[in-house]
Amino acid sequence: MPTLRSMGGISRIDIEGLKSLGEKLSLNLGKLTILAGANSSGKSTVMQGLLLQKQTLNAPFDPGPLLLNGENVKFSEAAQLLHTGLGEGSRRSTKRAGKVTIGTATERGQVAVATTYRIGGKETLEIERTSSSYHGKTVDLTPDLTSAQISESVRAVLPGLQEMEDERRPPAFAWSVQPHRCFLVAAHGRTDGVPELFHSPYKFGPDWAANLIRGIIHLPGLRGNPERSYPVTAVGKEFPGQFQNYMASLIHNWKSSAGERVQRLGKDLSDLGLTWKVDTKPVDDTSLAISVGRTRTSARGGARDLVNIADVGLGVSQVLPVLVALRAAAPEQLVYLEQPEIHLHPSAQYALARILLEAAARGSRVIIETHSSLLLRGLQVAIAKEKVSLPPKEVALHWFSRDDAGVTGVTSCTLDEEGAFGDWPADFDDISLQADSDYLDAVADRRSRP
Repeated sequence: MPTLRSMGGISRIDIEGLKSLGEKLSLNLGKLTILAGANSSGKSTVMQGLLLQKQTLNAPFDPGPLLLNGENVKFSEAAQLLHTGLGEGSRRSTKRAGKVTIGTATERGQVAVATTYRIGGKETLEIERTSSSYHGKTVDLTPDLTSAQISESVRAVLPGLQEMEDERRPPAFAWSVQPHRCFLVAAHGRTDGVPELFHSPYKFGPDWAANLIRGIIHLPGLRGNPERSYPVTAVGKEFPGQFQNYMASLIHNWKSSAGERVQRLGKDLSDLGLTWKVDTKPVDDTSLAISVGRTRTSARGGARDLVNIADVGLGVSQVLPVLVALRAAAPEQLVYLEQPEIHLHPSAQYALARILLEAAARGSRVIIETHSSLLLRGLQVAIAKEKVSLPPKEVALHWFSRDDAGVTGVTSCTLDEEGAFGDWPADFDDISLQADSDYLDAVADRRSRP
């Protein structure tokens, strides 16, 4: 069994039965993954499963199988998770089996875990099954397994457990399946209630998945208005909740421990045509003020020509968390950015493409949900001109659409050496061309009037 250190990041997401995703969807991820398509086509839904697990794992208390109403995603009842579609040839709304499966994989799918949740008799969410696979060997955990069945399953993956089991024999010791946040785990411990002085219960579960999911950096499309001051937060490798809460503290910490990173952040802002410098200053023990250069490029005396971020255009406050997240991400850490182009001028959207590719080339795994054809074209141009070291095959594109029954379908591809995606979606270039045609027709019609 591979160790966490030898594993890569999340390379596949598996979802089944969640909202508009009825049948099982396996979404392969590149170093940079683009989710595109019409509004309400299912782009956000494909990530909501992992975000539900993230906020469950990040919670300071045990919320049960899934924390439905958290900082990353909000549901008010478990039934809202369930897939609903229209029956074949019918206008009658029909719900499927009342189960949702959320899975993830690494090492190109060689190591994977999938957990199925169901709504129980009292309309409460329960974990039905957690299935883990390790290079062809599977551990399938359900609450009804006997100790002998669990032992046989776990030993197939970890034969070294035989020695531990020989030391801790039944009936004083036994295996059981227990819930552990959003997963089921196999636990080996005492059955007589006697406290263990020298042995703690052994637990087998998908710790590798929990670590990867807990470490997801999530930046939503609605990132709030620019503030005169931002709260001081702890700075580490994990960022519970939404990432924008950590932006100011990260920049402030980089000033003293990694000044070069702040300079690179300023260059990113300059490349977008927004400003050239960003700085922080303590307001009190609990808050920090963020200032940015008043001009777009460096000028004499410009290091002191700063204004509060609340006094500049909204685009700066919206894209700054994106740039900080990309600089903060560790190798293989997943960064999920919803509409990173929001409130940006078209030229800045186009330039943002190269910054995203460079972040992926540094080693993090970036997923963006976007409606910007300019951003997509910028990715193509940067690949075709070989401006970044990221192999084209590491850029994955997934087009989302919904049929008349409300079911999501996905068309997937990767870039080729010339930066081409293949067939361009109808809701991007075709609509742009249609708008141009409509305008020219309208002008011609107006000129032809007497």
